[in-house]
Amino acid sequence: MIGTSLRRTALALSALVLLPAALAAQEADYPTEPPPPLEPRQVSFPEVGRDTLENGLELVVVENHEQPVVSVRLYTPAGGVAEPDGKLGVASLTASTLDQGTETRSAEEIASTVEGAGASLSTGASDDFGFAATSVLTERLPTVLDVFADVMRNPSFPEEEVANQKKRTKSSLQAQMSQPGALASRRFRSLIYGPHPYGQDPRPADIDGIGRSDLVRFHESRYTPHGSLLVFAGDIDLERAREMARSRFGDWTGPEVADFDPPEPAGSDSLRIHLVHRPASAQSSIRVGHLGPGEGDSDRHALDVMNRVLGGGPASRLFLVLREEKGWTYGASSQFTTPRDRGYFAASADVRPAVTDSTLREMLHQLRRIRSERVPEGELEDAKSYLTGSFPLRLETPQQVASQVADVILRGLGIGYLESYRGQVADVTADDVQEAARSHVHPDRATAVVVGDARKIHEDLAAIAPVSLWDTDFQRMEVADLEVSRSDVALEAGRIRQGTFGYSFRLQGKPLGELSLTVERTSDGNLRVREELTGQISRSSSYVATSDLSPVSATMEATMGPLSLSQDLEYEGSRVTGEATVPETSGQGGRPSTRQVSVDTTLSAGTLDGNMNVAAVLASPLSEGFEMQVPVFSPGEGVNSLDVTVTGRETVEVPAGSFETWAVELRGPQQTATVYVTREAPHMMVKQEVAGQPVTVVLTDAGSGSGGSGSSR
Repeated sequence: MIGTSLRRTALALSALVLLPAALAAQEADYPTEPPPPLEPRQVSFPEVGRDTLENGLELVVVENHEQPVVSVRLYTPAGGVAEPDGKLGVASLTASTLDQGTETRSAEEIASTVEGAGASLSTGASDDFGFAATSVLTERLPTVLDVFADVMRNPSFPEEEVANQKKRTKSSLQAQMSQPGALASRRFRSLIYGPHPYGQDPRPADIDGIGRSDLVRFHESRYTPHGSLLVFAGDIDLERAREMARSRFGDWTGPEVADFDPPEPAGSDSLRIHLVHRPASAQSSIRVGHLGPGEGDSDRHALDVMNRVLGGGPASRLFLVLREEKGWTYGASSQFTTPRDRGYFAASADVRPAVTDSTLREMLHQLRRIRSERVPEGELEDAKSYLTGSFPLRLETPQQVASQVADVILRGLGIGYLESYRGQVADVTADDVQEAARSHVHPDRATAVVVGDARKIHEDLAAIAPVSLWDTDFQRMEVADLEVSRSDVALEAGRIRQGTFGYSFRLQGKPLGELSLTVERTSDGNLRVREELTGQISRSSSYVATSDLSPVSATMEATMGPLSLSQDLEYEGSRVTGEATVPETSGQGGRPSTRQVSVDTTLSAGTLDGNMNVAAVLASPLSEGFEMQVPVFSPGEGVNSLDVTVTGRETVEVPAGSFETWAVELRGPQQTATVYVTREAPHMMVKQEVAGQPVTVVLTDAGSGSGGSGSSR
């Protein structure tokens, strides 16, 4: 039956929850040779005017009359750091709903006015600020600015739009938390920042706890002229900008906002490895670093040069060593973040499990090397030439200028930082770089986060430094927990509806394939499931299990683009044997390929075949709040945990009709999905949705199915 791990779509349509990594991975467009340093060119920094309105709103105008375009940005003290206790995510949810309706305009009217003017309008929130941005032809600025001001000052937060935005946000968060890179970044920030708001990322459950009234209160308390910055850049002067700002924002009122007084970030006093166990992960995502410079540090230009040498692009040491020399990854980098408060330093790479420990060792070696060795003159000059030569590219459009100017003002650096940047970088010496590295790169008291299959990499990582083990919810684990156990739940094939059913497999709402699914009982009392998929993915399969879903056999042949995949497994007692061709992301470019797998292994009692995931749900005694954990086996991935939770009841409309269903969340090693199954047994799957992915499977023909009795040969 259609299962939960879309990673295995190529192996089984039962895995329609995520396209296989070999196909879903986008080939990184990295050059194989570092680009030559950019030749510096003359930069004439535009005139900057500043003013403050009577209500406290700060105004900045950057004139550039080369094109009849104006970019406008408004920043308010409404970022994540301002979120009330227990309301993680309210800042971004508020910002993303601003343009979904005001007291006088509907979401449709806002969109049509902006689009009709040939403009753009975006809203959002960072850790530090809520913001809105627009870019429009000069002659149409008044019209768009009216909407811009209305959106920021008078949002109505319609209940329906709030509900829709919550659903999109939850789906996006679920998708993020299924990806190793996003998990690594989340865990890294939480460890180095501790109680600091920069380390607090919302989860889907946090979004459930936010209502329309929370958005209204957050907007009333944080969207205020006090502490806000309005930036005009482009074909406009200070006098005109002041006039337009006063007419739209002059009577804007709001509470004064106290300066943010954050708790001290956590930090670390020694090198520690935090391993997040992501079963069957095809790659390991590595983050290694620590807190960055404090507010009073003044060697920012030397840090820019140092980071360019270390990991700031395809000519950097991390990239050239880990990709070009070792061939362990298709990209590696480092960065110093620069938020309003304390930033961090981090080096990053995504690699195959087999080279996880080697990669981490090499990354630590390169961090120590940048501290201990003086940068050769050639590397130094190349880094400086790139930074000074590329600087004008950051100031080519009004939007870029507005963004850059706002950034330096909000960080307290002032316009002079931009005006003097190239000269300051040009003056950096090798001694400056080494001193900056010694002051701000600390590999021996770094925090290393690795997200991957702990069963494959834990022992090797423990030889580098002490390892703490966590699950993907960031709950502590012990090594003994890596063994997957099964819940004490009796599965019965008689709870599964028999018959032949039709499904449509859709990507972004468009049909990608049609599936014919037959569920039947054999003459010896076993359950047999046969699937035939036609369309962009072709696949034929047959799975046989006993009445308690213990696997008997699993065969499959499939074609996905250039990949031909197959599986032929036999289960006998606790042993599984056979052959399979499985998808794999390999090589430096992440190109899809396949590999042959010979299977001959012993499984623990109660382990199911990975292609029968949803069959396990249908065979369960479903009820409100039902939960179950089941070990499942698949070639190339081994044994992993499938976690099943009934999240509620829902009426579902599909082409085959309207059905009363249980909504059941399935969390596999690679992805989360929700399946909707008929509430009454014998159960039938009606619909499947993929968390954070535009993939659905819907019932088109309920056939003439029956209950658990009957047989076929």
